[in-house]
Amino acid sequence: MFCSGCGKEVSDKAAICPHCGHPNESTSHAQASGKKAPVKAMWVVLILAWVFFLLPLPGTGIFIAGPLNLVALILAVMCLVRSNVLHGVIGLVGGLVVSGILFFVGTAGMIGSALNDIEGKPSNHVKTVPATTTTKKQPKVQPTVDGLKSYVLDIDQTTTVGKAVGGYQFFKDVKWQATTDSQGRKSIFFDAEYNDKMTDSVRSAMEEEIIGYIKPQYDRDIAILNQQLPGLEREANAAAQNIDAEKKVGFSPDVIEQFIEKCGKASADEILQLHYPWFQGYPNLDVQFQSLLASSRNLVMAKARLLRAQSDKSESQYISRYEDSVKNAEQSANDAKASIHNIILDWKKKIENLNSDLKSKQDKLESTKKSIVENQNELDLATKCALNIPGSIKLGKIVYHQEFSVLPDGAGFDPGAGSIIIYDEGGQAVSKLGPSNSLLGVIYKNELPSLGTLGLQELWGPSAKKCMDDAKGNVAQSATSNAPVQSPAAAPMQTPPAPPAPSQPSGVQPSTPQGTQSITANPTLKTLMDSATTLSRDDANKIASSMEITKQPALNTKLADAFNKVGLESLWKQNDNAAALENFKKAYENDSSNPEYSANYGYALYLTGNFDAAIQKLVESLEHGPKRASVWFSLGEVCAAKGMTDTAYQCLITACKFTRNISTTQKALQDKSVNSYFPAMREASQKALVYSQSMQ
Repeated sequence: MFCSGCGKEVSDKAAICPHCGHPNESTSHAQASGKKAPVKAMWVVLILAWVFFLLPLPGTGIFIAGPLNLVALILAVMCLVRSNVLHGVIGLVGGLVVSGILFFVGTAGMIGSALNDIEGKPSNHVKTVPATTTTKKQPKVQPTVDGLKSYVLDIDQTTTVGKAVGGYQFFKDVKWQATTDSQGRKSIFFDAEYNDKMTDSVRSAMEEEIIGYIKPQYDRDIAILNQQLPGLEREANAAAQNIDAEKKVGFSPDVIEQFIEKCGKASADEILQLHYPWFQGYPNLDVQFQSLLASSRNLVMAKARLLRAQSDKSESQYISRYEDSVKNAEQSANDAKASIHNIILDWKKKIENLNSDLKSKQDKLESTKKSIVENQNELDLATKCALNIPGSIKLGKIVYHQEFSVLPDGAGFDPGAGSIIIYDEGGQAVSKLGPSNSLLGVIYKNELPSLGTLGLQELWGPSAKKCMDDAKGNVAQSATSNAPVQSPAAAPMQTPPAPPAPSQPSGVQPSTPQGTQSITANPTLKTLMDSATTLSRDDANKIASSMEITKQPALNTKLADAFNKVGLESLWKQNDNAAALENFKKAYENDSSNPEYSANYGYALYLTGNFDAAIQKLVESLEHGPKRASVWFSLGEVCAAKGMTDTAYQCLITACKFTRNISTTQKALQDKSVNSYFPAMREASQKALVYSQSMQ
């Protein structure tokens, strides 16, 4: 190399030039770089940054690891500047690439930890029931019956579960049991039989429920009839006034007939002297009278001329003319008489029609008044029956069922929704209240549950009908003994359906049940149902695929989707059937051709007790999507609620034909065969379950 001072050649290892003493710059820089490159500091800071990136603590990645990583990058650049290229490049890659990867890994770990914490907490299904975990930290508990009995819930932290249940004044027998399902999940439940105070409460609720169904029905009918009365009275009065107006014209058909006879026989002077004031209100008749009067006068004059011509030879040449005049006058008179006859006949017909209309309106008015009286009498009769029915029904035991899920790692127990099951005297479950999250809180309060929504129609429905029929028969018999003609008995009371109990007893298949027409109206759906037991899955799919689907243009698909999502939220998370119904209805109104919206609307109608409308909407959903197994299943539930066992069975096995997961459908059938509110659904589900197993 050459010295930059004097330009002479020197050794590259020499620190200074031996010729001029100028320092060798390249050697100085190399020595300086090797001594001052911050390699160790860079690695220490970078490793610390990586550690903080991986810590699952909020804020460590951004506020601690981030600044440290920046410092490490600066140190890596310094290594490059000071000729330590290898460590500088590795430091840059580690700070830019590895640190970024570790940042995302740490963030994901922190999110997963947070989710695990959330899932590990007991669920709080309804606002009315507090969460099961206590604010005070409890020690780990054993997943046993004793562990549950000693556990404390937030419902009341002053007592344990065992003391709350054992001290409940309306239980007379409590049985605890621990179970493990097929997936290894543990749970503990207890079944408690209520004492006689609960039975009395059920009877009281039954009485309120009966009156609550009967009285509004009759009150509504009576109110509608009373609203119709003023209009019917106005119509009857108007019809009578129309007849009076016609009669005020002032003539009688008999008088006119006599007048016509006189016109044919009277002389001209006599005709001119006739009075016809009754014609003044009937212009058409007046015109014809004037024509008849003129024709009669002309006839008299023509006959006089003809008579004179026949007696006077000087006018004999006019005889034929006068004969024609007589004939013309007679024809004109006859035409006028015929017109008057027709006018009179039309008037008579009009009066007859007005009289018939008046009679019809008066009959309807009287019939409405009679119906009001009959409905009121029937309401009084039904009320008396309703007050007597609860005492005549034989109830069996009433059982409360409550299950607790065992939380992992000894964290505690999570209570599910409780249910009240009513059994008849033979031990058959006939009614069910719940599942409801509020029932456990009632036990802690040591109170009786509110049974206002308890579906007991299956118990009192047949008794109510028999009582009404017997009472009406006695009334009819009494009327027969006191009057020569027997008055017809009123129609049997019809109890409106309301879930969860059906309006008809189990196993009774109506001859022409409502709702069947809408199911069988579509020929393709009818074929699928009629041949449900014989069609293979492939044949069923082919038939469904061949169905013509007509779609209506949607008003607003985005709005429909929004309402549908709100409806699902209301139904499954808030347990608010009324709100779900309202939102599903709006979704359907905005896009009626979407099978999901019509199906959800139909299911909400079913949950709120409108079975016939539910069938219509579910069938409409199938008309737009005949392969929807869930809709066929829901349709089977509604038909079972109406007591249509055979139709429900056909719908359920059709659901099996279209399901994509037969095991899931079989589990649903198994559940319904045991836990359904409706005996018809339990029976249909059992049969469909057997059929589905033969399909595999």
